[in-house]
Amino acid sequence: MTLSRTPNQATPTPAASAPASRVLGAISLSALLVALAGYWSPWLTHPVAALRLSGYDLAEWVTFLPGVRDGSLPLGRLIFLLPLACLALLLGLAAHAGPRRRGWRGWLPASAGGWALWALAGVCGLLVLPPYEAFLNREYWPEYQTQFGVACAAMAGAAASGLAPRRAIGWLQVALAAAGAGCGAWALLTLRPAANELLNAPWALGLGWLAMLAGLAAVAVTAAWRWVIRRRRPA
Repeated sequence: MTLSRTPNQATPTPAASAPASRVLGAISLSALLVALAGYWSPWLTHPVAALRLSGYDLAEWVTFLPGVRDGSLPLGRLIFLLPLACLALLLGLAAHAGPRRRGWRGWLPASAGGWALWALAGVCGLLVLPPYEAFLNREYWPEYQTQFGVACAAMAGAAASGLAPRRAIGWLQVALAAAGAGCGAWALLTLRPAANELLNAPWALGLGWLAMLAGLAAVAVTAAWRWVIRRRRPA
């Protein structure tokens, strides 16, 4: 005997999960922009000295600490720039989140918002580059060589983000968000005790650092959940 399928027993179609995927995409983009704003907002604040240092500020400020100069503190400018490099790559992936066009135009963003995100990714990658003094003075180059390589990788990756396979985008987002958050968390938690000793007063954790960590965590969670939704779609 053949059993007929009633309307209540209908198998969910891909269109049924499309709204949920779009909502998660909007949440992921909002979280990414929050993380970017958090990177440029204060990570450490010192009320006595009236200092407010963002993640980008700390990349240079940390090089003046005695512990960093003598090697006893395992920190450097690059560890504070790695979250920015990860954000550049995430912005590049977000620029190509919508439907892709066929042919070579599929490498390019398909909307004005995508172009804006792609341009922002390029700016973030450029800001990871060493200062111009490193290119003018050969004595500085060994110190900045690794940073230059990371900046080039971030810019190249963001430029080629349209080539990333659809199936790999979710896991790339998870990996990049985890790497950026991990570097930022470890760097600041390692730096803070030394910074407290420097001015003999505690530094308060800034909201920017917390916003960046929360934003990157939300990017990773939404990317993983969108992958789960796609896996549940019928073939």
